Amino acid sequence: MKFSTRFLKPSLGVIVFIICFFALSLALLAQYVLMISPCPLCFHERWGLAFLMITACCERVFQKKFTTLYILFSFLLGLVFLYHFGIEQAWWHGYAALCHIEPSASFSTPEELKEHILSQGSTVSCASVTWRIMGVPATLWGAFSMLILCGWSIKEKFKNGGYNRD
Repeated sequence: MKFSTRFLKPSLGVIVFIICFFALSLALLAQYVLMISPCPLCFHERWGLAFLMITACCERVFQKKFTTLYILFSFLLGLVFLYHFGIEQAWWHGYAALCHIEPSASFSTPEELKEHILSQGSTVSCASVTWRIMGVPATLWGAFSMLILCGWSIKEKFKNGGYNRD
């Protein structure tokens, strides 16, 4: 009986799906089980993870490789995670639209501002580190995982010493 190594070397799409599924599951676990409220930027990151998961599923369904998409979107999502981490560390300020307050909005009293914020639902500041895993902010874990995934995708793209057209 011959031992198959097919399951020891999963495709890039399976790896992308597993990493994104794990990250999205942790985010939802933090929100609904641990009751950690996400900021608006966290929701944007979740959409990016969901897009990568859907792309990985499409790779299986259509039997077509999407390595270039993985490279592009994992890199962009890694940058979003790094941007979020920079806001948490006060390296720069967050974009006002991500906090649901339009830059042109004017409020004559603090009560009007408070009413506007409360009408948007529960909004957590992007500047606060709400969740740490082993002492490291979750945004930094997300950035590492997406940039490693980007590097892995690049390695797959140029595997065997040449350019794999896909």
